[in-house]
Amino acid sequence: MRSRANLIFEFLKGELRVVVALGVLLLVLVSWSLAADNALYKFDFGQPGQGTPTGYIPVNGDSSLWPQTATIQFGWTSGTVLVASAGGGVSDLLKRDSNYGPDVATFKIGGIQDGFYTVNLLSGDPNVGFSTTVLVGGYSFKLSTSAGQWRNLIFGVTVTGGTVEFAFQSGADAWGVNALTLTPTSTPPEQPTFDVSVQPIEHTIKVGGTVVYKVSVTPLAGYANSVSLALSGLVEGMVAQIVPPSGIPSFSADVVITTIATTPPVHYDFVLSVVGTDPLARSVNKNISLVVVETGYVPVTNETGGTAQGPGFSESEQQQIDEDQFRELTPEEMQAAQELIDEYAVQEQAKLASPVEIGDIDGISEINAFPVVEIPPVPKTAFESTLRQLTQSGTIGSVVDTAPPAPISLPISVAQPSFWEVLLSRLFNPTPVV
Repeated sequence: MRSRANLIFEFLKGELRVVVALGVLLLVLVSWSLAADNALYKFDFGQPGQGTPTGYIPVNGDSSLWPQTATIQFGWTSGTVLVASAGGGVSDLLKRDSNYGPDVATFKIGGIQDGFYTVNLLSGDPNVGFSTTVLVGGYSFKLSTSAGQWRNLIFGVTVTGGTVEFAFQSGADAWGVNALTLTPTSTPPEQPTFDVSVQPIEHTIKVGGTVVYKVSVTPLAGYANSVSLALSGLVEGMVAQIVPPSGIPSFSADVVITTIATTPPVHYDFVLSVVGTDPLARSVNKNISLVVVETGYVPVTNETGGTAQGPGFSESEQQQIDEDQFRELTPEEMQAAQELIDEYAVQEQAKLASPVEIGDIDGISEINAFPVVEIPPVPKTAFESTLRQLTQSGTIGSVVDTAPPAPISLPISVAQPSFWEVLLSRLFNPTPVV
């Protein structure tokens, strides 16, 4: 049996292992926590004396002008920045107070490492609403709140040169910010761009008419640069106007194309190009088309009531055929069209001879076959050969066809001499009687 000393030793050894394991785990957790704090930049925007959460850098409106220095540099560089606080009415220290303003103001951070960051912005107030737009690196991100509402705006940024700037702009209400954090990430931010839609993509008008295409430009991933619109493919005599010719997404524009009386009535294709002023000059092209018809074109009405101009319309009453006239058929409409085609095919099939009838006709033709053209015999003399050649070439036929008509006369009856008349004539007249 084990002695009591051995049992005590084994017990202490086991307890020591547990203590060491817990110590290592605690050390790892502390290390992770310290690493996270060193890698995360956190700012609390508010009013002095209202409390700041642990690890956050306080930013107190106009009193925190660039360059303030903590572990990094920060501060407002421009604009009028006000402070607001709900006091003890809001327990959350981040939501309790904020910086806000009606004018554009820029918050700058310096002394941080280059790379990709995820930005988390908190905005809200217990008493008023905020309408906040943040511009970073030429791209914008928007957030609106109502009174008593707090929301987070999360987006990605790329830091170069150890500095990043956030330009705050107001909308219907003042802009506002409660807190801002930057967390390093290995994932590059989504590249901002824009999308373009055109309605309709095809118009039909009469010669000399005018059409309008509706264009919508929508920002994606915070695109905030101005874009310009241009149309190519116009022919001589056509005039195009784009109103407005440029703008910052999101916005709408009209592309107006006017034809003249001598515009050929054919199908035209155009390209609408939308180009951004961002550093990458992002662009989107859209194909649109126009069908120009003759002046006397009869109005065609579609399901939605759109018509093309024809006789009876004045210049001010010109209307276009709605795009629905040129839409793709639905499965039900395609099925109905196919049924009409099948019915027509059945009717045409009934008009054809049946296989039995074709067999009977073939049998009759074999039994009663005869040459259609009789083969002439071989000529016996040179005269016959020449006469046949003249006949085959049509020479004789042409002479006969073009010869003047012969005079019409009654046939002369010639009596044949009798036996005695011939005998007597031979006796008394040596000349033979004809």
